[in-house]
This record gives sequence, structure tokens and C-alpha cells, in this order.
Amino acid sequence: MVDTNAKIITVTSMKGGVGKTEVSLNVAAAVKQQTGKRVVVVDFDIPYGGVAQAMSFSKERSLTDWMDIDPDVLLTPRQAESLVIQDEKTGIDFIPAIANTMDAKRFDGAAAKRILEQLLVFYDYVIVDSGVDLSSCTKTALVSSDKIILVTSMQNGSVYNNHQYKEDLIAHGVQPTNILLFINQVPKKDAGSQAERIEELYWSNGSSVTTASYAYFDPEISVCRNKRQFMYLTHKNSNFSQAIGDVVKKLGILSIEDEWFQEKTGFFTQLKKVFVR
Repeated sequence: MVDTNAKIITVTSMKGGVGKTEVSLNVAAAVKQQTGKRVVVVDFDIPYGGVAQAMSFSKERSLTDWMDIDPDVLLTPRQAESLVIQDEKTGIDFIPAIANTMDAKRFDGAAAKRILEQLLVFYDYVIVDSGVDLSSCTKTALVSSDKIILVTSMQNGSVYNNHQYKEDLIAHGVQPTNILLFINQVPKKDAGSQAERIEELYWSNGSSVTTASYAYFDPEISVCRNKRQFMYLTHKNSNFSQAIGDVVKKLGILSIEDEWFQEKTGFFTQLKKVFVR
């Protein structure tokens, strides 16, 4: 049975090289650290993907394994665990893209929907690193998402491609309120004014979407990735990590402390109502 509280968050872009996968990985790390809940990153960037390469994983477990599951079979937790790559340091699970390019034709919208539904049984947060396309599997992830993080860089091609992409997403039924704009790789000089210029373009042309945050271009991100580290975890005070934190807040995700406070506040509110009757 699907957990109705489980969430799908898709990180997407219509331009390669904007840091989409890095944002996916660090959002997952931030959500895991802040909530302590079950998080999986699944790579829908077909055929080659970027998650396995970024994490130096082999593809002995991949989307191919999930496609091979009999649709009528209900997986047990142990079976699901055997179909993911577990990262012991972070506690995050990973599913790389298909193991063989020959499987690309099999990974259609129906397969994507079935896999997402299966993952929602076992995880609180499913982070999808989407393809740079509007294939049926990408569209399935997008329309199934509770929130979409749209990543653009400052390059003109990225800005304008993703602006049109934003309009296309809305035309496909995605609510503008479910799209968060993340402006990445902003030159540090006059970063604020440059990001505001992009934000204004996305606000004033077509449907308006919320800007989650913006992050400077930072060479240390590549250094961390080459070491298979998460910038959010190892450089907590960096601008990029703070921007990722802003994204998680805009996603409406409560930290362990926030949930505790909310529960306590709710308890005392109810208690007060009892005594004032």
C-alpha cells in the first residue's frame, strides 16, 4: 500500500551541464540529514544517467532490475532492499539508470509509473534525477511529483530553454505552485543582481513560479564530487549548501526538530481548548 505521506521530488532541467545531478544528490543529503527519514535517489536520465558516475557506483543494481519485476508481485522490504545501492555513510539509497542501452525502449511511461508507485511503498522521499528531455518516462515523473526543482544556469541557452520548459510543464498539467526555480552556477560578482534578472524573466513572462534559491559558481563542488562527497554535508557553511537548505525549506519539509515542535505545539493547543471550555 502506497504511503500517502510519501513525496516525489523531481530535479529537472532542459539543458545539460547546469548541475542537475549535483542538486539532486545534495537535496537528498539535506532531506536525509534534516528528517532522518527514508530517502532514495532514482536516476531517470536515460540511457546513461549521471548518478552512478557521480557516486562511482557500478550498475549491478539499476532501473533494469526494477523493470524486470512482475507487476503483479508485491515486493517485500527485503526484496526492495536487494534492488538498491545503499550508501552507508549517508543512509541514502540509490537506483542508477538502466544497465544496458538496449533497455531504453522498455523504460516507458508505464514502467516509470509502476516503479515510482513501488518506491512510494518503501520510502518517505523519492528524489528523481530526470532526463533532459520530454520523453514519456520524464513526463510521468514530472506529473507524478509533489514538487519539481527546475535547475538553470546563467547561460543564455539554459535560461531560455528552461523558461520554455517551464511553460511546457504547465501545459502538461503541472501546477506552477509545484515548480521551484533553482538558479545555479551564478558568477560571484554581482550574484544577487544577476539572479534577480533571471528571476524577473521567469516571473514576468508566462506563468510565475517561485524561486527557491540561487548558488554561486564554486569550484569546490567539483572537488567534493571527485572525492565522492556531498557539498551539503562537508561544507555546510558554503553558499551552495545554504542554497540547498533554502530549497528544502521551500519544499515544505520539516526537520526532526520542527516536527517535534509542531507536535508539542499541537498538543498544548488541544490541551488549552479542553481547559477553556
